[in-house]
Amino acid sequence: MKKIFLSAILSFGLLNLNAQLGLRVGGTLANITNNSSISTENVFGLNLGVVYNMGQKALTFKPGVIFTQKGYGVKFGGNTSTVNLNYIDIPLNLAYTINNKLQFEAGPYIGYALSGKVKSGSNSQDLTFSDNGLSRFDGGLNAGVAFYIKPQIQLGLTYNLGLLDIDNSSSGKITNNYLSLNLVYFLGSKN
Repeated sequence: MKKIFLSAILSFGLLNLNAQLGLRVGGTLANITNNSSISTENVFGLNLGVVYNMGQKALTFKPGVIFTQKGYGVKFGGNTSTVNLNYIDIPLNLAYTINNKLQFEAGPYIGYALSGKVKSGSNSQDLTFSDNGLSRFDGGLNAGVAFYIKPQIQLGLTYNLGLLDIDNSSSGKITNNYLSLNLVYFLGSKN
């Protein structure tokens, strides 16, 4: 009964906020940061999900649930191998909007790896996640800027800087980072 009561209060509170649900689609340019001598290259990926822009006036809380493709490329001799990592990211941003047109946002994010694959030429292999291998957990900071093309359509550019080591097997630190260009369509209008 307590859970139902708490859920009802939370739902009522969220419905009464000045809030918008947005559908987000975009692309990522991803890479890793590492402290080894291995040089890596950017890889392209997708960025799909939902964001919830809630708050009063210019300052809002903008959490989301976003499927994000991360990874990197590595050249050995004449061959290029790519590592593709599929994550669910949860950004917890604060956003500030100027003149209902320009929005700046920043905050932490947490991520959970759903799957991964290494591709080299025509060969590919699924990656495994373990305590002494690749970690499923990612987290860091993100910051971005967005422009409202129309009251319900937002074009944004976001940079995510990973802070958690995603490779438990190496002595060095490897972190994800990516740049995302995205389009958000907000359902309904702000009250």
